[in-house]
Amino acid sequence: GDLSQRGEQLERLRGMLRALGPESAFQRGFSITLTEDGKLVTSAAALKTGDRLRTKFADGEKTSTVD
Repeated sequence: GDLSQRGEQLERLRGMLRALGPESAFQRGFSITLTEDGKLVTSAAALKTGDRLRTKFADGEKTSTVD
């Protein structure tokens, strides 16, 4: 019935959200780099020598310094 179709549609949408979410991107090898104060790094040009960064991977997080 209609309720069954809605349930199937909801499950398809949940699957799409999982596939597009950040955890899935991490599993595919992507990472996210943040400044020391938690701002997203979107451009190399915005960084300067000595800036401290945090990069998040699927299996953890590492810090680095721009040189």
